[in-house]
Amino acid sequence: MKKILFLLMGIGCALCVQAQTIYKPGEIAKGDSVAYYCTGDEYYLRISNVDNVDSSSVMYYKDGRMAEHYEPEGYPLFKHKDLVKVFCEELTPEELNRVKGMYVYHLRIMVVCDSDGNAKEIVFTFVKDDPVLAKFTPDRFYRLEQKLKKLLKAHLSQEDKAIKNIKYITSVGYADIK
Repeated sequence: MKKILFLLMGIGCALCVQAQTIYKPGEIAKGDSVAYYCTGDEYYLRISNVDNVDSSSVMYYKDGRMAEHYEPEGYPLFKHKDLVKVFCEELTPEELNRVKGMYVYHLRIMVVCDSDGNAKEIVFTFVKDDPVLAKFTPDRFYRLEQKLKKLLKAHLSQEDKAIKNIKYITSVGYADIK
């Protein structure tokens, strides 16, 4: 009887741990080498490295004026297939099989660039019930962030270079994963 009770308690504890949410809006999720601040609404979670200094979507000219409704004129120096490849490299084979063919889910990536087009900061946004990303540890997001900073470079126009931190958005849809 004690063995059965102990076994049931163990299973219950395992299910509770598995059901825990890593990312909660308004809280910081800590890993061994990074911490991410989480915001969100009823559908999406947005996580930003706590070391980021400019993770809002607002852009400013170097003289301090707000660049309202500014659309960057530059273009990416990477191919979308390379972005998908880097993302897939962070997934386990089980995770990769789980997301193939899922058309609803995606990883949205806001990139903050310096005036040379190099990625300085990255902010991730994903659906709250994403079967993979909602369970990614902060350290896994950090590894992905470091790889993406090397890949996500942009050619900026002269007008873009007048902006302090140019920002653009890219994404990986699970439908892109073959």
